[in-house]
Amino acid sequence: MQEFRLPHFEIRNKEKICILQTSDKEKIFHAINSSGCEAICHVDNNGKLIGISCDSDLRKNPKEIINKNPQTIYEGSSQVGLNREYIPVINEENILKSVLYRPKEQVLRLAQVPKEITIVGIGYVGLTLAIAFAKKGIKVNCFDKDINLIDKLKNKVLPFFESGLKEAFEVSFHNLNFHESIEFFDTENIILTVGTPLKADNEVDLNYLYDAINNIFKFQNFKNLENIILRSTVPLGTCRKLEQYTKKKFEKEVNFVMCPERTIEGKAIEELSINPQIIGTSSIKAASVCFKLFNVLTDNIYISNNPEFAELAKLGDNTYRDISFAYSNFIATVAQEFNIVGSDLIEAMNSNYTRNNLAKPSPGVGGPCLSKDAFIFKKGLDYCNLDVNNNFILNGRIQDGFMMEHLSKQISDHCASLKMNNISIAGLAFKGFPETSDIRDSSTLKLIEKLPKFLKFNIYDPLIKEPLIINKYNLTSFEEFCINSAVLIIMTNNSIIKSQDWNKALLKLPKRALIIDGWGVLERLNIPVEYQLIYKKL
Repeated sequence: MQEFRLPHFEIRNKEKICILQTSDKEKIFHAINSSGCEAICHVDNNGKLIGISCDSDLRKNPKEIINKNPQTIYEGSSQVGLNREYIPVINEENILKSVLYRPKEQVLRLAQVPKEITIVGIGYVGLTLAIAFAKKGIKVNCFDKDINLIDKLKNKVLPFFESGLKEAFEVSFHNLNFHESIEFFDTENIILTVGTPLKADNEVDLNYLYDAINNIFKFQNFKNLENIILRSTVPLGTCRKLEQYTKKKFEKEVNFVMCPERTIEGKAIEELSINPQIIGTSSIKAASVCFKLFNVLTDNIYISNNPEFAELAKLGDNTYRDISFAYSNFIATVAQEFNIVGSDLIEAMNSNYTRNNLAKPSPGVGGPCLSKDAFIFKKGLDYCNLDVNNNFILNGRIQDGFMMEHLSKQISDHCASLKMNNISIAGLAFKGFPETSDIRDSSTLKLIEKLPKFLKFNIYDPLIKEPLIINKYNLTSFEEFCINSAVLIIMTNNSIIKSQDWNKALLKLPKRALIIDGWGVLERLNIPVEYQLIYKKL
């Protein structure tokens, strides 16, 4: 386990944290033991704090049983810099409101590693996590309403490509139980990895999340359920709202824990053992269980006593990357207006200049996270009605929309100038490195939506094998996709696309065809001279 001080957890149950002022040692010892802490507060009949008694002091037979001048903190104060392990929280009238208690590291280790867990939602995030846990010997019940998906997995057919996933799936399969109904499961811990997509108005759709929770309690099977762990991206404050929802609707108190997914698609199995796991919960018991669970994957764990801490970490991660990529794309767009190659400019800006670490420009920023998480972040802040500047969060999304418009105009204008309607696109997945077959929120699809409907597209992506996708988007072989196209645009940079014999493909393009090389795949070739084509690198 990495070395860090555990946070203070807040105990609000007055019956546990205080007693009426007394000098009776037996009563004080009993109250301390019942609290599970190492001290107890004394209050008067009005609830005002009189002082505290510590277990260790009582055993030393002190002259004063009650410390009437303890260190306290006002409610609403930041907990930064607190050194004591037990601190009463009071209001301005000295009324005891709660106690901040920092457990010893040993408290975390008292929990047992769960032998069996349930994961609801077996998409990319859920399946990779299930395989990672199963590989470590944990029995994982996997539930998804997609019957076709469950049937595939039962027959050892993976729904997407990722390097190393097939091998991990093979060795862990005996610990995986796939089912389309959740009624057969009953575990203490459930992990939710269901989607939280955006609606047409960019509002986050939490219906899948609430449907999953309603489904869990529908069968009344989960008698042992204690913790629901969220891996989905959610607006700030969602965990607390869900705790209130289940308590009110189902009369069931369940700890909702935020432990966001932070892996990069294409390297999830590897990164689950490397990346820090951030656990946010107000329950020390839930924190202990989640620590033991995720500790089987990695020693790099950070625990917060606040679920919003982990919710904000996820939103902050992806929005930061979105804005960073957008800035590089903005620089590249401006550079093109001066006939400058943006990627060359950024390389020069970064070279031997430690204060810069700009990303390479790209044809767009897509994918199931970066394209939506900024909206979820912004909307959550709006709901909370905080006095902060929310607007700049969406700058990355605004730039991405502009990039699609910018590319669309270049392509449309060039097709018109050559009086040709065919376009060749290399790459349908939302990214090429690490390699993936995932087309969710693909920049290629966003670009196609912006282009005139009369244009015809030939798309090449070697990692996509799904017949429905191939037919819908006219995926062709590498040998065919460049024939008689006015424009070739390279949208992803996976290793297979980079290693193809591009000489043969370029010879199939007509003279003065436009090449937009989003990733510098063809920069090694002298395209303008040798092939008489117009070459633009971002």
